[in-house]
Amino acid sequence: MSRVIVLAAVLAAGLAGCSDPALPDLQGTWTGASNYADAGGTAKGGPETLVIERQEGALLWGYTEYTDIDGTAKKEVVTGTLTSDGGVVLTEQATLWQGEYDDGELTFVVSWTKGAGNHSAFDMTMTKQ
Repeated sequence: MSRVIVLAAVLAAGLAGCSDPALPDLQGTWTGASNYADAGGTAKGGPETLVIERQEGALLWGYTEYTDIDGTAKKEVVTGTLTSDGGVVLTEQATLWQGEYDDGELTFVVSWTKGAGNHSAFDMTMTKQ
C-alpha cells in the first residue's frame, strides 16, 4: 500500500511541473476554405469559419460554421486539445480535425462520415482574423 502512495505522490509532483507556458493562444476566429471530393463524383467546398471561444491550457471549446453538402448553413460545436507534439485535434459530430499550429496558421486534415453519400476529407489552412 505504501508503494502506491509513494508512486502517486511522485506522479503528482511530476505532473505539477508539466504546465507549458509556451502553448499558443488559439482563441479567436479562424477562416479558410475547403475543397473536397464529394461521394457523388463532384468537387465541393467553400468558406469555413472556426471560432475558438475558450481555451484552458491545452483544452479547446468553440464552433465551426460552413455550408453543408445540401446547401444549408451549419454551425457545429467543436471541442479539442493541443497535443504534446504541437498538434491540434478537434472533434465535431462524426467529424475529426487533425492538424498543427505554425506561425499564426492552423493547418488541418478534416475527415467525416455522416451517412450514405456524406463522407469525405480535405486539407485546409486557416488564418486568424
